[in-house]
Amino acid sequence: NGAGYNLEVAIPWRDLNLTLAAGTIIGLAVNVNDNDRPGTSVQEFMKSSAPNRRFRDPTTWGTLTLQ
Repeated sequence: NGAGYNLEVAIPWRDLNLTLAAGTIIGLAVNVNDNDRPGTSVQEFMKSSAPNRRFRDPTTWGTLTLQ
């Protein structure tokens, strides 16, 4: 868009083996990772919608309420 990137992603609930309804609350953290070294698993930068997020600790994520 001239100032960066816009990204839209859709993952069907059925692909995650979930059947959800309006009012369901789930844990969610949206993260962007950067690695400029192809072939390595070095995380050089990570930005998260949950700034205090800890790896593998869903209690530090945010929540999403389905409408």
